[in-house]
Formats: sequence, C-alpha cells, structure tokens
Amino acid sequence: MTIKIPEKISSIFAKVEGNNRYYAFVGVLFVFLLLDYFFLMGPQLGALRKIRPEIKVLSDNIKKAKEDIKKLNTYKADLENASKKFAEANLKIKSKEEISVVLEYIANVANETGVKIDQITPDMLGQELLTENNQRKYFDLPIYMEARSGYHDFGRFLNKIEQNDISLRVGTFAVVVTNDTRLHSIKMTFKATIFEDAKS
Repeated sequence: MTIKIPEKISSIFAKVEGNNRYYAFVGVLFVFLLLDYFFLMGPQLGALRKIRPEIKVLSDNIKKAKEDIKKLNTYKADLENASKKFAEANLKIKSKEEISVVLEYIANVANETGVKIDQITPDMLGQELLTENNQRKYFDLPIYMEARSGYHDFGRFLNKIEQNDISLRVGTFAVVVTNDTRLHSIKMTFKATIFEDAKS
C-alpha cells in the first residue's frame, strides 16, 4: 500500500481547523523557503561572493580596453603624422656626397637676393655627430661663408635660406660696415644636417 505525498499533506491539513490552516500553510512555506535558501541559494551566493573581486577586476579591464580602443584611432593618426614628418625630414637631409647640392642652393639664393659670395667652405673637420643608428650617422656640418651685401638684400637672403627643402640653419653671422655704403662685409656660419651611411 503506497501513500502519495500530496494525499498525506492534504490529510494533515484536513485535521487543522479554520484559520489555523492558513497559518500552517504559511509555516510550511516558510520552512521550504529556509531549506531552499540554506541548501540551494546559500552555496550559490557564497560562490558569487568569492568571485566578486575577480568580476570587478574583469569589469575594470573591459572598461580600460574600451577606452584604449577609442584612443586607438588617435594613436594611429599621431603615428601617421609622425611618419610623414620623419619622411619629410629625411628628404631634407642630404648625404655627405651631396654637400655640393647644399653649396649650390646657398649660391642660388645669394644670386636671387643680390648677396655677392666671396668664399664659401664646408668644414669637414668641424662636423659634429648628432645621432646614429644601425643604418646612418647624422652630423651637423658647419659651412663658412664670406660675402658682401646691403642690409635689405641680406635680410631677404636669410629669410629665403630658412624656407628651404634642405636641412640648413643659419648659425652665427657678423655684418661689418665698410667704406662702400651699399655693400657691407658679412661673415656667417651655416649648419647643414647631413648623413653618412653606416659601414657594414
């Protein structure tokens, strides 16, 4: 003879009178809720408490990764700009073998602006090492120039020298007044950045 559980529960509730049935029903529900909390939900909540710090770390990492992804386009644009500037700078820097190109450029600007060059000389012994890598060595090469010019023409000459496609800077210069009121004696130094291929 088998007794089914629902029948047993209903027979127990049948013995309870009136409103006490509701109290008994609420009591049974409360016991079931307690059993559910301690035997089913309790271990799951404990496991969640244990992994909460790991979840926070993971959440922080995801947030940081999203921010980095947003910045990635900015980094790419900055890298492209830096690469362009580096390529432009490399085009301006001439090799030691191209020093004649630099001297020719100075002579052409002098002719265009009315500066009369008496002497122009690169000082190979006075070159200064700027930096080097596996492929090249970069130097600052002094170029000395003696010339004659008026103030206005000399100003135009300096302005045009600064706006060039060659890595050339004006160093020091001195203007000496002479008996000729139109032309003054000029002594100046340029600094040309040049490179030399590294010997393998």
